[in-house]
Amino acid sequence: MLKKLLIPTFMASMVLVSSLAASTLEIYNDGAKYRYIPMDNYVGFSRGASASCEGQSIALLSVADCSDKKRLCKEINIIKEIYTAREALKHESSTLDQLITIASPTDVDATKWIDAAQKIGKRKAELGVDIKSISSKLETATDKFERQAPSAKAMMTESKCIGELEINIPAGYIGANLLYEAEVSSQDSIHITQYLALNNHSGIDIVAKEAYVYAKTSRLYLQPQHFRPWTASVREDILKAKRSRSVDAVAYAEGDVAPVEPVPSLGNISQSGFKSYHISAVELPSTGKDIKVKIADYKAVAECEYIAHPYRDSKVYRACSFTPNSAIESNKWTIKKNKRLVSQEAYGEYWEGKYLLNTDIDDEVLITRA
Repeated sequence: MLKKLLIPTFMASMVLVSSLAASTLEIYNDGAKYRYIPMDNYVGFSRGASASCEGQSIALLSVADCSDKKRLCKEINIIKEIYTAREALKHESSTLDQLITIASPTDVDATKWIDAAQKIGKRKAELGVDIKSISSKLETATDKFERQAPSAKAMMTESKCIGELEINIPAGYIGANLLYEAEVSSQDSIHITQYLALNNHSGIDIVAKEAYVYAKTSRLYLQPQHFRPWTASVREDILKAKRSRSVDAVAYAEGDVAPVEPVPSLGNISQSGFKSYHISAVELPSTGKDIKVKIADYKAVAECEYIAHPYRDSKVYRACSFTPNSAIESNKWTIKKNKRLVSQEAYGEYWEGKYLLNTDIDDEVLITRA
């Protein structure tokens, strides 16, 4: 008897382990791929996604109802309950209006009519307040759901996939961004912090054993042109530059990456190549909120001065020039001074062999033309 009980338990645990071990997420510029072993037909509240089971295309169907055991299903069912409650109040208010219109008493009793009018008026007023309140609640719940998922209808696979299910998610629903932050409290140095931020509002809650972020397209189709009127030659200057960047990227991944901050939904993260990152474990629910993890943290010697661009505007900028430890891949920065936010959209660029970052504006000085 004990053996009979242990076998199903063992098999269930093996299915769970194999499901997690096989799950992967790949994020590209033009979309994302999520592979996992499903427990049922449910996929999520996606739009424009396609699926394949063990390499064979499988249809995704829209359904009106799904189980509260799924997080987004529970939220959409709450919205439906709020909507039903509001419609019931509206129907009650409409019924009271009809009663007043239909009523035609033969014997006029002023006392009874006054009493009835008072009760109806009070109830109508209460209904008006309740309808307004529940409408506001419905709007809040709907807005919250729309930030998490692009569709209000659940998607299911036409049949249960026995094996690995791959979901191809269109561009714009799962994103990965590099965020840069500079602390400029010191006069002769700058503190650089780099983050990788993941965002998911695809309508599919993702749990993956391995995640890969690539700054390139997935290249589903390759269509080479066979017309070759030109000859090709290797440009040594570009080749040397690429080799240099590759060496820098490897050194950065091995030596300059800061210890990862503990983030509940992200595991260990490392740079696996130029503009490519690997994350050992990911919980990325479809909430529409950024999940950030620190991937670099260092101080650099900086030369700061006030500069002006008179042909662009009349402001005076404080700009700091420094040599970064690794390639900077975004020109938008968050600037802080003594932990106080100065700007969320400061601009930086490579200039004369170094990186030039605008860190502040001196409001006391104004440039004017003579």
